[in-house]
Formats: sequence, C-alpha cells, structure tokens
Amino acid sequence: SYVDQDRFLGIRRGDESALERLVRERFPALLAEARSHLGPEADAAPRVVEHALLRAWKARERFDEAGAFDAFLHETL
Repeated sequence: SYVDQDRFLGIRRGDESALERLVRERFPALLAEARSHLGPEADAAPRVVEHALLRAWKARERFDEAGAFDAFLHETL
C-alpha cells in the first residue's frame, strides 16, 4: 500500500503537500514496481511513475477511500 487514509484525505482535498509527501516517501517503491512491469523498457520507469501519479491526482475525487486510490495507482503503473 502506498497511500494511508490520512494522506489520501489530504490528496482528495487537493492538498499538494500531501501529494508531495507521497512522492517523496513512496517514489522508490513506485519506481521499483514500474521497472518490474516494464522489463527491458525499465529506463522509462520514472516517466511511467510520473504519469501514474498525475493520473491519480487528476482522478482523486472519484475515490472515497485510500484503498481505492491506492489500487488505481497500482493499476495505472
């Protein structure tokens, strides 16, 4: 899990600092997950993570709880 409920609530409200904390704390794990999916294209992982985070940020109001937001982020990766 990348996103706890408190952080999610901040992100859902549009608190950019909550998103920044998520990125700072979880970027290495997100990057590792993206690399594992990309295989020989692993060099693209940073861009894939940035894209996934941007999509999740834009979609944040669709989700009622952290688990759904987190699942969306994993699926997007």
